[in-house]
Amino acid sequence: VPETNPNLNTANNWIFGDSVWLKFSDIGIFENSLPLEILAEASSSYSNSRGELVLYSRPETLYDSNGKTVASLRGGNSSREGSLILKQRNLDSTFYILSSDEAEKSSTKYLYLSVFDSLNLDSSLILVKNAVEGLGAVNHLNNQCIWVASHDRFSDSFYFFLLKANAALCCPVR
Repeated sequence: VPETNPNLNTANNWIFGDSVWLKFSDIGIFENSLPLEILAEASSSYSNSRGELVLYSRPETLYDSNGKTVASLRGGNSSREGSLILKQRNLDSTFYILSSDEAEKSSTKYLYLSVFDSLNLDSSLILVKNAVEGLGAVNHLNNQCIWVASHDRFSDSFYFFLLKANAALCCPVR
């Protein structure tokens, strides 16, 4: 029986810190063992509509559910909130991975967008120069698009990007 909301269980698995993996379900929260150890201040994960882990990442590496490296990413492993895996409902196999540089490494911090199609990394580009490490994303009211937010490192400005239903990333709004 298909679920009425395909995004219902996509956040059931949380992977963070020093190889912590928590699985949320209707009957409780369970701790699992990761197939490989990762130490990251910034990490993210994506589960399918059945709540099964599909991908997890730190800003430098994307892994499948078995711990196999599937792509190298741009970004700093010590950036806080510096990794997000996003997927639009209408695109079966395309994932968008956002990652950021860590603050201590250089004076210029970038926000990167990598496009992964379940088989390989299609592209990786710089979205913002001089962004801070923190990232945020929320579904658009239309439940098709995704808003992505980052903060300008040297001002009180924010960057907002709209990941549209046709997979195009709209220009930043400051």
